[in-house]
Amino acid sequence: MKQVLSKDNIFLNEQAGSKEEAIKKAGEVLVANGYVTSDYVDKMFERENISSTFMGNGIAIPHGTDEAKKYIKKSGISIIQVPNGVDFGTPEEGKMVTVLFGIAGV
Repeated sequence: MKQVLSKDNIFLNEQAGSKEEAIKKAGEVLVANGYVTSDYVDKMFERENISSTFMGNGIAIPHGTDEAKKYIKKSGISIIQVPNGVDFGTPEEGKMVTVLFGIAGV
């Protein structure tokens, strides 16, 4: 049976000083596990600059732009838990994220 989510894709009790650092971690897991090329991570940052991937309730789902599909080798997900949170907005907005789901979909 094909394993859908490997333990290698999940990182608990991580620290991130910024949303950029958190997105980079989520992307690096996708690269390390063969889901995407490193160019995909750049497109994750580009996507974040277009519109925040903050979803509410402490969740963010960083992913690449439509143009990033050429950098995806196979569909995959990374899960990064940041118990102390990382701010995905301004302090006034209160967009604290404690779990990131980095995604790449063919």
